[in-house]
Amino acid sequence: MNRSPYSDGQNLFCLLAALLSTLSVQGLFFILPDSGTPGMGGMYQLNALLDGLGHAYSQNWLSWCCLMAFFFFAGRRLYFAEPKLRLRPFAVFLAAAFTLFFFIGACMEKYGAFEPVLSGKIQLVLLGVSAAGCFIPLLAFFGRLPAMLPVLFSLRFAPAEKLARRVQAKRPLLGPMLFFALCWLPVWLIAFPGGLASDTGTQLGMYLPENIFNNHYPYLVTLFYIAVSRLGMMLGAPGVVLFLLTTVQYFWQAFALGYMMRTLQRLGVSDALRGICMALFGVVSIWPIYAVCVQKDTPYVGGIVLLMCICAELLYLGRALTPRLTAALLALCLLIVHTRNNGIYLCLPLLVALAAALGRRYLGKLAGVIAVMLAVYAFTQGQLMEAVHCYGNETQEMLSVPFQQTARYVKQYPDEVTEEEQEAIEDVLIYDTLAERYEPYMSDAVKMQYRLRFYRGDDGHERELLQIYFKTWAAQFQKHPLVYLEATANNMYGFIAPISYRVLGPVELNIDVDPALEHSVVDYTQPQALAPVRTLYCKLSTFVGKMPFFSLLYSPFVATWIVCVGAVLLLRKKCWRAMVLYLPMLLNVAVCLVSPINASTRYMLCATACLPLLLAALQNEPDSHKT
Repeated sequence: MNRSPYSDGQNLFCLLAALLSTLSVQGLFFILPDSGTPGMGGMYQLNALLDGLGHAYSQNWLSWCCLMAFFFFAGRRLYFAEPKLRLRPFAVFLAAAFTLFFFIGACMEKYGAFEPVLSGKIQLVLLGVSAAGCFIPLLAFFGRLPAMLPVLFSLRFAPAEKLARRVQAKRPLLGPMLFFALCWLPVWLIAFPGGLASDTGTQLGMYLPENIFNNHYPYLVTLFYIAVSRLGMMLGAPGVVLFLLTTVQYFWQAFALGYMMRTLQRLGVSDALRGICMALFGVVSIWPIYAVCVQKDTPYVGGIVLLMCICAELLYLGRALTPRLTAALLALCLLIVHTRNNGIYLCLPLLVALAAALGRRYLGKLAGVIAVMLAVYAFTQGQLMEAVHCYGNETQEMLSVPFQQTARYVKQYPDEVTEEEQEAIEDVLIYDTLAERYEPYMSDAVKMQYRLRFYRGDDGHERELLQIYFKTWAAQFQKHPLVYLEATANNMYGFIAPISYRVLGPVELNIDVDPALEHSVVDYTQPQALAPVRTLYCKLSTFVGKMPFFSLLYSPFVATWIVCVGAVLLLRKKCWRAMVLYLPMLLNVAVCLVSPINASTRYMLCATACLPLLLAALQNEPDSHKT
């Protein structure tokens, strides 16, 4: 009789850890919806805890057993299998960070506030048990992760290998490009002549005289969409013009992802991983929907992907920075910075880091690219913007976080707002409806009412009003700091925690245009006979996006953690070359955390598209795989 390789003590540890992890995952943290109210006795809270456990157990006993078995065997393998696990500081840091952000997200998802889980002893004990159940398996997982990466990169999966070889056998770039175009074709046909996002409809509405032309959306893109729409109306064929515009961006996205597949092949990524990437880009509904929906994010994401691929080829393949490639870099950077207002914050650090990594050989050319990009950007955001009478909105975008914090404070503690504080807020935001406009997961309703949104007077006047406002903001923070933390957490937790709120967020396939625009700027229509098919596809996409495992393909937090964990693994070994590619994606994560909408898939789309390239960079840094 063969003896188990695990001792009784090891099995007992894994059994207890599996029980804690199962309780944590199955919702131990969530089963006290009412007992967090201050003033309730400990016995009442304990009874509520037992009632919640009993209800959860009777409803989910099979999943409890399966999860506990999984955590038990996974724990034994991670902690006590050979070679011996060596816990490193980076593993402790990552496990603690994931646990912390998971509970921030869980708390916001369930209660929308921290107070219910911090107001009683039972809640604190419950929090500690759940945290331990989450932390223990994560500690072992992150500790083993560096040793697991070579196994991941050498993965063998016959169907995926066959797909990659067939698609890229003769045409490494054209093959994947046509493959994606064919996979997305059914979605393009049912959306004919193309989808139109609500943001694009709002941009078109800026043409109307009653609206103010502003740079909330990149104004050059707005002018382009308005010009294309007017051209279609003048020709009497707006649908045809929309179809041509959709065609351009459709193949642009297919080209960008196809180019990345070729770059992955050149970097030595296995056929299996490339085949899996092709299948996911071809099937997951996010990509065809964005390919056929006219909006600024599609050209932006394509530009980011191509720019990252060129940087990877310069860093790892020794590609020469020829004048033609230099011009391509500049063109891509100009496209990126003018299709999203935060594009400059990704391009500039990337180019500076690339110049530092490549050294003196290409320093002059890259410095020239940076100088021209900044000069053009300064002109388009300055003189040209004034020439077309476009108003900027930089202040309200940069201050959306403190504005949201003030709105939550006014909503929760209106009686504590003094007349002086009310006047200071009123000068910046509209006070009377501020509490009503507050939405925990979106700051648009608050920041859009910034009184000086389109102010073009003396800059000193605006600065003076903001200084008075921030004195009030600081004073209110000292009174109730938890409110500010809750306002910020509610607006960002979906980017950092595995919570289901807003994890899908695909763009509608139907044309979404303000009815007031019809027959003035645009008259776009789609075949009504296909409306049920479009609706069915959107519902199917939403259903798949909520299924276990498949939901990860739509969840922005997955991209966040892959980017952050990969960066930590590289930093611990000082792999600066790969960090050049990770830097813009880390900045994209930072931008998302202060974005106006919580857990928007669209905001994390460029990082999601670049994940295969980031993994390839991790593979090409052998030091990052050593323990």
